[in-house]
Amino acid sequence: MKVLIAEPDAAVIQLLETWLPKWGYTAISVTDGEAAWQILCAQDPPRLAILDWHLPQLDGLEVCQKIKKTNFFSLTYVILFTFKTTPQDLVKGFEVGADDFLSKPIQLEELRCRLTVGKRLLRYQEELTYRSEQWHTLLSAIPGIVVLKDEQGHWLQANEASLQLFQLSGIDYVGKTDEQLAQLPQVRTALLKTLSTQDELAWKQADILPDELEFLNGQGEFISYQLIRVPLFDREGRRKNMILLGHEVTAQKILQYRLNQETKYDPVTNLLNYQYFEEHLEAAINYSKRFKHPLSISIVEIDQLTSISDTYGLPVAKEVIKKFSQIIVDELRSVDIVGRLGKDQFSIVFSGSTAHESLTCLNRIRECLENTLFQDDNCHYFSISGSFGMADWLNHKMSNKDDLLKAANQALYQAKAKGCNQVIIYNNID
Repeated sequence: MKVLIAEPDAAVIQLLETWLPKWGYTAISVTDGEAAWQILCAQDPPRLAILDWHLPQLDGLEVCQKIKKTNFFSLTYVILFTFKTTPQDLVKGFEVGADDFLSKPIQLEELRCRLTVGKRLLRYQEELTYRSEQWHTLLSAIPGIVVLKDEQGHWLQANEASLQLFQLSGIDYVGKTDEQLAQLPQVRTALLKTLSTQDELAWKQADILPDELEFLNGQGEFISYQLIRVPLFDREGRRKNMILLGHEVTAQKILQYRLNQETKYDPVTNLLNYQYFEEHLEAAINYSKRFKHPLSISIVEIDQLTSISDTYGLPVAKEVIKKFSQIIVDELRSVDIVGRLGKDQFSIVFSGSTAHESLTCLNRIRECLENTLFQDDNCHYFSISGSFGMADWLNHKMSNKDDLLKAANQALYQAKAKGCNQVIIYNNID
């Protein structure tokens, strides 16, 4: 290891140049502070420096000050030679950046020990720097978010993905809490405010806590992150650190939503499909049983849809189905349920209403459909109609949803048998 000797006394330089190689060091000697500074600024400079306090041009204190102000010299260990040994002198030297002192006249064994300590500390510092660089490299390479906090919630480290998520890039976040960061301009305030609450929950549970973070970005796009919080405790069970880990799951969430839509909703009308409608009907019947509330259903069929498809084509028939489903939805209450049972059939559940109470709504739907004009690709207009069959759940003949659907179907067949475009209630069938 190279050692810089900055000493105006030639006898001292000669002494050190004799002994340093015996101890395994390479001596580089100068007699003034400016020359010492130039060597320290050169490529591959000495990591150990022995500076006399009273050097010409730049004294030892001035060289220390310049070293301290330059981050490049964070791995330089400086020993000051001096006759000044008062506490005030030592404090002054340490304040400007000296790492150790050696009083004159030189005691060789003492110098050797101090150089050994300096070399050891430099190696420790080098190892810490290397590990820190490795940690930062690893942190930057992780595509998900990584945030390390202390036991009081102050941010210690965060990778670039985390800074971008919370819009903290370029901000000095170290030592600040979520609440303090949330007060800064142009950050994602709402997201930051949610963090501390969940952190406290993880501390109390003393276990890994899964979480989700969902929001709309500046373009109004849905963004979703899956998070886990890892609380760390010391051997006495005291809080130590909180680690927040997460990765974006937006694509998976959107895919899950689309799959959910495909498995539960009709792709043409976006109404409940047959299977999912039956689940809702079962739940509505159970509620009606428990609380003795009225419930009625209607099965609706577009009259002569097959003929429309044959005459005007399948695309036009699909538009008829879409428009009819929208007419139904527009006339229903928020508590009512509607689903598509098949090609030309729909079903409506009227929660809390008897068939007679729901009759007015169905007639509005029927009349609206009858008065709506449809257009084919050749700009020819045509109109359609619908037939409606209704049934009450509280009818004494009903014992399950299949009975209710069967009764509504029978009423529908009766409506079609009477010429279509009308509403028939099952109770009125002779």
